[in-house]
Amino acid sequence: LRVLSFNDLLVLHIILLTQRLNDQFHIDLTMKYLWYCKIRTYATYRLYGISPYSIVLVCIDRLYRTSKYSSLRDIATPRIARKIVITIIPIFLFYFHILFQYNIIYSICHPLIFSYYHFLSYLLLVFYCLLPPILMSIFSSWTLILLHRHRQKQEKKLSIKNNLTI
Repeated sequence: LRVLSFNDLLVLHIILLTQRLNDQFHIDLTMKYLWYCKIRTYATYRLYGISPYSIVLVCIDRLYRTSKYSSLRDIATPRIARKIVITIIPIFLFYFHILFQYNIIYSICHPLIFSYYHFLSYLLLVFYCLLPPILMSIFSSWTLILLHRHRQKQEKKLSIKNNLTI
């Protein structure tokens, strides 16, 4: 969850600060600098894209921790968790196309072609709105099933032990 905290700090300091400068003081650097237009747009989509997938990784970690197989439980260690955070790198690459599609048009940071909005909206719908909740539901449900089975086994062992002592 440290990734989420760090990501939230970046959202606050990069995205919201620049938005506040624009809203409060009418300082919009995206109107003047092409590099800033591209990087701010890229950072906005990338930073918002990290949060749901960090939660999916936490769900996977919990699934591994509840597994009956020690090899899977061994995966869920802090050392391995740090390595798994590297899976965030594809999110950086996934939004890389934004750097090539945005430009300053009539003093506004826009995509070069209007149909890119449609492409981006479908992309966000699938990879930001649909896929993470589906993955979270699958891994969380699987974890709950494993926990329920583990509890049933423990109760069965306890009842056998109680029957033997009687």
